[in-house]
Amino acid sequence: MRKILVSPRTLLGSTSTGGLLQRESIRIIGAEPIAAVLLQKALEKRPDIIVFSSELRGMSPASFCREIKTSAALSHTRLLMLVEQLGVDAGHAQIGHLDGSLLCPVDDGQLVETIAALLEVGLRDAPRVPTEILAWLENLCEQSGCPASVVNVINLSERGMLVESPLRLRVGDQGSFRFFLPDQSGMVAGTCKVHVITDEVLLHYGVELMEMSLESRKRLRLFIESQEVG
Repeated sequence: MRKILVSPRTLLGSTSTGGLLQRESIRIIGAEPIAAVLLQKALEKRPDIIVFSSELRGMSPASFCREIKTSAALSHTRLLMLVEQLGVDAGHAQIGHLDGSLLCPVDDGQLVETIAALLEVGLRDAPRVPTEILAWLENLCEQSGCPASVVNVINLSERGMLVESPLRLRVGDQGSFRFFLPDQSGMVAGTCKVHVITDEVLLHYGVELMEMSLESRKRLRLFIESQEVG
């Protein structure tokens, strides 16, 4: 599983994290924008990439990057800095050890592409639309004796969905899903896999939709197309 450490967590919104991956599992970990806190979290979690603000408190960006890259445990970690304002020490060229930098405000698509390129993963290419529906996920709940979990679907595509769950789900596990689309009597159902937890506080997960019947896939496609047109 890939890990992204983000400081502060708000640098990556639900749109960004929900659209990050097509096949890979990613865990998003948030940390306070304080250098000492971020360094400790990095040593605990060993992330593949750290996305951080240039306005990190307690240490200059150059010193923070040096601390990360000279640590034997974190030498592999990529560093992406989001520059809050132009300055002598804010640019990529002036700071050693950076793997990339972007000037704020950052375009969401550019941010996603940059992170995906640094992690060498593929981007999701299926259109995704916002929804307010309930879905039932079976055999994916971490809680003992809980075969099914009712989740809120935040957005949806033909290949996956971003959900908010009241219970913790098992990332990487496969199960089944079912839901009714708005204004449709037929059910969409099939197998699915939990790929990523995008918010550890609100319990948001990226779920890949896998095998479906032809009828379920047709219903889902027509719904996505109608929402895009609308």
